[in-house]
Amino acid sequence: METHHVPRQLIALCSNVCVGNCFLDLPGHVRSTAVLGFPLLALGFGLFTASTLCERGILSDCRVFGATMGATLAYSIYLTHKEIMHLDRMYLGTIVKMDSVLGLAVYVVTILIAAVILHLCVERPFLRLRDRILGHASDETREPVGASLIVAK
Repeated sequence: METHHVPRQLIALCSNVCVGNCFLDLPGHVRSTAVLGFPLLALGFGLFTASTLCERGILSDCRVFGATMGATLAYSIYLTHKEIMHLDRMYLGTIVKMDSVLGLAVYVVTILIAAVILHLCVERPFLRLRDRILGHASDETREPVGASLIVAK
C-alpha cells in the first residue's frame, strides 16, 4: 500500500483559515456561528494538532508551556467544570461577583484544584492498576500516539 504525506504547509494554512474564520464578526452571524463556526473551529484545532504530531510539521518543534499538564488534566476538567462552577456560584457568589474578571479567576483556580484532586486520587491510581493488570509498559517506554500523519491513497 502506497502512502502519501500531507504537506505540512497545507495543514498549517488550512488550520489558520479555519480558526481565523471563526473570529470574523459578521452581522447576524449567530446561526452561522453555530452551523459553520464551531465545526470550522474544531477542524482548525484538529489540523493544528495534526501539524504538531507530524514528524516534519511546522509546529512539531514548538513546545507550549503547560500543554502537558493541560492535556493530563483535560478529562478531569471536562468531568468537573460544570459542578464546580455551580458550587462557586452557590457558595462564593455572595462574596465575589462571578460574572467579573475576578469571578473568572475563581472559576479557573477552583476548577483546576478539583481537576488535580480528581486526577491524583482517582485517575492516576486506576491507570496504574490498569497497567499492572494488563501488563502495560510505563509511560516512559510507550510509543507516542499519533507520531505522524499519514494519509493512505
